[in-house]
Formats: sequence, structure tokens, C-alpha cells
Amino acid sequence: MISNLQIDSTTVLVSKSLDDFEKEIHSAFQNYTRVFLLMDMNTQVYCFPEFQKAFPASVKIETIVINPGEESKSIVQAEQIWKQLFEANATKSDCLIALGGGVVSDLGGFVAALYKRGINYFIFPTSLMAMTDAALGGKTGVDFLQIKNSIGVLYAPEKIMIATSFLKTLNEREYKNGLAEIYKHAIIADDSLWIDLKSNNFNYEILLKSIAVKAKVVNNDFYEKGERKILNFGHTIGHALESYALINNMDMLHGEAIVVGMMIEAELAFNAGILTQAIKEEIVNVLSTKFTKANLSKVDFKALSDFLLQDKKNTDKICFSLPSKIGKCEINQFFSLEEIKKATLVYLELV
Repeated sequence: MISNLQIDSTTVLVSKSLDDFEKEIHSAFQNYTRVFLLMDMNTQVYCFPEFQKAFPASVKIETIVINPGEESKSIVQAEQIWKQLFEANATKSDCLIALGGGVVSDLGGFVAALYKRGINYFIFPTSLMAMTDAALGGKTGVDFLQIKNSIGVLYAPEKIMIATSFLKTLNEREYKNGLAEIYKHAIIADDSLWIDLKSNNFNYEILLKSIAVKAKVVNNDFYEKGERKILNFGHTIGHALESYALINNMDMLHGEAIVVGMMIEAELAFNAGILTQAIKEEIVNVLSTKFTKANLSKVDFKALSDFLLQDKKNTDKICFSLPSKIGKCEINQFFSLEEIKKATLVYLELV
């Protein structure tokens, strides 16, 4: 059974097997001259064989393979892909497919948006992070000067097809990486999802509820003028940590950084009187139980501050989106570096 959602102009299809999309795949790609398929080396090994079986033999696929990891989400990598497209004389009668996780979907959308001022692209997410968050909503981009997602554009894919059978290829760390965003969706917008997460193991219905949260928020505010900012909970601290990790060769995934971000930002919300102590403690305790806490004792706060000051949401102060209770979030909350440091020190005591 296929679930059908709409995010802006993009149809999002969700099912348990890629085979369920046979008709949709045939219909979507039969009129393209060629399909350029972007994936990383891991996806090539673990996901491409299943994808290839489901794809019509009559459609010509030209593969573009990149190295896995955040380091590939760069202008340099985008240039290399554009070069391959130009050398193949790709035109607007062709399209691009991003088959992979968050890095591939972000990079693929960015490449498609700017190549000859835009070619059609599709996403087949293969990681939980991509299925619940990264592939949804039209945000594309790359990291620049080691600043997370600092160059990008909003560009909606033609269609997103989510087959949860790909989740069997994930190890536990990658699975939890995506689960972090589902917990975020619950905290900011769906208290019933929070209850589900506390009392049940991850399942298909939980994924659908998480996707529905993202879809509703984006549909209300595609260009992020207001409500969509709630999706940034955990990300002001989290993105700064990811940027710090990139230049210091720290092994930190996006979801791991976001969990840290949510815990520190919950403390900020409590200190500002936005969140009660009871709800703050509930958030911190649940996240501490479900995820391994990252040890930040060796992180230089001054260096981290430089990345906090570069955050896209900032004005003259550093901007946060913070929960006021489970299922509700307040946008445009501003704090000084001293207030952020105080909340970070509380986190360090928990590790």
C-alpha cells in the first residue's frame, strides 16, 4: 500500500517496498531521454542493485558516483558533477535522480537547481535521515568554508519515492542518526508522536507521522518566513558542532549533533522561562536514554562560537527556535554567546 503526501509542488510516495512503485516509476521516467543517477559508493553497493531491478530496462541510466560522507557536500564536488553532465551533453530532456541519504539528496538537488538554470530531479531516499527530513521540503545546498549548508537554494523535486525496504541496509548508528530528526518533529509539533516514541520501537506508522509533520510545516511556509523555522530546533547548536567537527576531523553525524543541540537548546529555553523545568528534564532524559551523548569536553567554545555567529538565521544576536512544551515551538528567540555557553556547561555536566 502506497501513502501519498504533497509537499508544495512535490508528490511524496511512501511504501514498504520499491516494487510497489513499479507503475509510478514507469510513468515518471518514460518520457526522459536519459536519467543521470547520483549516488555514493555505499549506495552503489547496498541500494543500487535493488533500484536497478525496479527501474524500466527501456530507460537509459548514466551513473555518477561520489565518495560517501559530509566532505562530498561541497562546491568542488558539485563542479565535478556539473562537468560530467556537460561532458555527457545533458539537456532539459534529461533528469537527475538522487539515490541516497541526506548528503546525496542535498547535493543532487543543488546540482539540478543550477545546471542550465534547472533540470528536473527526483529523490529516492535510502537513509532514515533522508526519508524523514533531508529529502523533504526542497532545501538543497553544500557546505562552504566548512560552514554547514551555507550555500544553497530552494528547489522542489518532481517526485520523492520512499521505500522503507532500504532501511535494512543501515547500521545502528545511521539508523539513530535519522531517528534524531523524528524526535525533533515530535518535540516541536506532535505530542502524540512523542508518546509513540517513548512507548514503542520505531515502526512504519511512526515514520509516516514524522513525514506528515514535515509536510504540514513546509506546506504552511515553504520559503521559511515564519512557521518553518520551528524545524531549526536543535540545529543552531547542531550545525555549529558539525562545522567544528568538519575542520577538526571529529567523527560526528548530523543526527548526533542535533541531539546535542536539542539538549543544550532545551536548557536555553528553560533558562529563558520558555520551557518548564519538568518538560526540559523530560526532553533531556528521553534523549539521554535513546541516544549516546557526545563528549564535548575537548571542544573549544571560542572556535564553536565563530560558527554560531555564522548561522543563517542570525540578526545581531544568535537566533534559535525553542520548544515551549511538547508539540509546540517558539521561533525567533535570541541569545548571547554567554547565555549559550552557560547552557552548554550544563550539558557537559551530563556527559
